[in-house]
Amino acid sequence: MASLEFQQFIGRIDRDEISPLYLFQGEETFMIDEAIGRLREKVISTGVADFNLNIFYASDCTVENIQDAAETL
Repeated sequence: MASLEFQQFIGRIDRDEISPLYLFQGEETFMIDEAIGRLREKVISTGVADFNLNIFYASDCTVENIQDAAETL
């Protein structure tokens, strides 16, 4: 897994270089929220977020939860 700085991530999103999975971590919650917001705007059509978006918080989920969501069509 490659690690990206915030500006690198935003640049890739702006160039439509979208990966199938992202892990956001760190203490800068503002930057994480901004990055997720930019990604959502780019890849999720209005009205389909309920079916095409999963957000997991490490304290509230297991690896199996993430795997199940990733393998669901």
